[in-house]
Amino acid sequence: MKNALFILALLLFFQNSVAQKVIYSPVHDGISFPATLTKIELTDSETILYFKMQAGTAFIIPDNTHIIDALNQGQKLFVTKAVGLNITDNNFVNNSTGMLYKLYFPPVSHEVTHINYGERGFGESNWAIKNIDISNSDNYIFKTYAASPNTDEQIIGYPITMENFIDIKISEHQEIGLSDLPKSVFGNWHDKYDTLITCITPEFILFNFKIYRYQKLYKTGENTFLIVTSGGDFEVLGQTSDVLTLKHKKILNLKRDDRKLKVPEDLKGNWLHYAGVKKIKITDTYFYNDDTGIPNVNEVENNKIISIGSSSEGELWFLLNNGENYNAFQAKKIGQNYVITPAGFPNAIYRKVE
Repeated sequence: MKNALFILALLLFFQNSVAQKVIYSPVHDGISFPATLTKIELTDSETILYFKMQAGTAFIIPDNTHIIDALNQGQKLFVTKAVGLNITDNNFVNNSTGMLYKLYFPPVSHEVTHINYGERGFGESNWAIKNIDISNSDNYIFKTYAASPNTDEQIIGYPITMENFIDIKISEHQEIGLSDLPKSVFGNWHDKYDTLITCITPEFILFNFKIYRYQKLYKTGENTFLIVTSGGDFEVLGQTSDVLTLKHKKILNLKRDDRKLKVPEDLKGNWLHYAGVKKIKITDTYFYNDDTGIPNVNEVENNKIISIGSSSEGELWFLLNNGENYNAFQAKKIGQNYVITPAGFPNAIYRKVE
């Protein structure tokens, strides 16, 4: 009888204390503008999206910015307010560390598992984030309940039933630094079809040509690791110098590509951004990025080519380093001609000029 009463009391505590769900580094299918979606809060009265906009970006949040159920495409939920900026104002990020802001929307239904974010109107950029996962997926962040009914964050991925509460087991992970990750993990990795899947660097993971920045690393066993990134978790389930077993939503068995590729002749030369402001000159060893046409940029950035990865289809990934940070560009043929695109900016297309 005492056990039954204790269980009932705990159940009532959990049900009464949970007022909101918080998702850190939400998983999504791509963001078309130079920002990171860092966090989402879901409550019964509002939906809050947290952003970090990249330095050097000029932008406006239009008043028709909205979220919508990505699966059922129901009614658009339009932005109601913002913190960190004003809706419809011109903004320019002159802080070298970026700009933080958050946008408020009406609440989404509890049945919704994925949302799209969009901005579209006359004269405005069609900025979007597709298929943002707001369900209890494998992107879990565990939080400890305080011994008080004031706790307001739900444990993401934790079903609030006493049966699961009693049986739940959370494995112990040893948090490590990036220097503790084996150097054999870094490099270009292909699948069995010779498709370039990932390039793992000391600064980020380039996966399907999207940048995932490190947040935390854990050692989970003998030569196995959990890598928490800005776009979800990667698990190293096994690795040697030539083979990598990696899990990100599904398990991939990858093989190292250690070829020393050269820059193709038809990629060397001058390239112009589609907006006509930014320029790049490509040589055998460097990408010379000239962004001096935009405000507060006074120097040409010298990006040394660290490695070149190639898929069987002829798509090329260039890993670059400017002496401080890594960057990546993709070269892909459209028709008979190449276009090049920086990682994280899928709409920033460069074309070759004479």
